[in-house]
Amino acid sequence: MRGAIIAVAREERLRWAFCLPGLQFAMLRGYLRDYELVMVLNPAIGDEGVPATVDRVSGFIQERGGEVTQVDQWGKRRLAYPIRSQLEAYYVVTQFKMEPQAVRALEGNLELAEDVMRHLVVRLEEPKKQESPGGV
Repeated sequence: MRGAIIAVAREERLRWAFCLPGLQFAMLRGYLRDYELVMVLNPAIGDEGVPATVDRVSGFIQERGGEVTQVDQWGKRRLAYPIRSQLEAYYVVTQFKMEPQAVRALEGNLELAEDVMRHLVVRLEEPKKQESPGGV
């Protein structure tokens, strides 16, 4: 097996990455990636319950060493199809930074939350460096 363990220094911490030819696997301790979370909240919680749910999820992210960068509350919207017999729901989009292994715990917490009807966590792409014309 041709692989190498590489020590990577970033943000004054030592992290380890295991690299194989053609495949990069990086479970880096302390390395925060950008994510976006979309939550569809039960309308039964009302306008007062939405900020409480957002604060609870934000607190969970911060307890796990993450950082919430932006919260956008879209308000109450009509659903494309009924979810749990509901035709409307509150939408909240949150952008945050978190360690990759902590995202599973966040998703597990959201699965158990009764006020969250649906959720989706996606990793945001890092901006690609553009090459200058002429290869300079």
